[in-house]
Amino acid sequence: MTLLSFGSYFKGLFTVEGAETGSALSYLPMLITAVAVGVILAALYFTFWRSFESKLLKRLREAGADCAADAVSLESLGYKPGSLSLRFARFLLRSPSCVLYKTVSCDELDRRNAALLLQAEQPVGEEIAVPTAAPAGEAAPPCEETTATDAKEPEAEPDCASKAEAKQKKRAARAALRRMAIVPGTRFYIQPPCADYAEGHAGKFSFDDRMGLVYTILVCGVLWFVLLNVLDPLVSWLSK
Repeated sequence: MTLLSFGSYFKGLFTVEGAETGSALSYLPMLITAVAVGVILAALYFTFWRSFESKLLKRLREAGADCAADAVSLESLGYKPGSLSLRFARFLLRSPSCVLYKTVSCDELDRRNAALLLQAEQPVGEEIAVPTAAPAGEAAPPCEETTATDAKEPEAEPDCASKAEAKQKKRAARAALRRMAIVPGTRFYIQPPCADYAEGHAGKFSFDDRMGLVYTILVCGVLWFVLLNVLDPLVSWLSK
């Protein structure tokens, strides 16, 4: 009898009195439950994320990888090739929303940044010649690919230098958004300007971080339970 009563009570939490079946109001309990579960899952993922990245930073500090010359590979830090932990570490190192993305660098990223810097310093005019006005009776100088129509109407052809500069900006923007390709043997190190931050904050996973997850679960559970219990009178009051 007790179990039946509890089952009826629990079923009643997901039923809105006075709401027609299939109406928007009848789905309110499901919506509240989905939000609560989503917040809890997000808190679990964030806590696991923080724990994982702090452990990786701790291993880098213990290995003395605090500059490019002392960089070490993930495999040498204890991450087994092909393991889930290694794949997750690579994912975090490529994610711009992760602390590791801004704190840790690697030889591959250093090579890419050096190439981009060299490309940015090279004058555009040296790569592609800027077209000039053609003398009478001569065809216009080619800009990549020119046709007979292009020679007759050179003013309609876009400026080569502007096109090259726009392409360079697009390539730089794509490179900034796309993290380096992490291949086996890629060596990582903590960037020197971020050493204090990695040691004092990002590299520590404390008891407060664990309790934050517990508090989030408790608060979400209490709010979910209270909202479902007051949903019927609240909907009745709003429907008047």
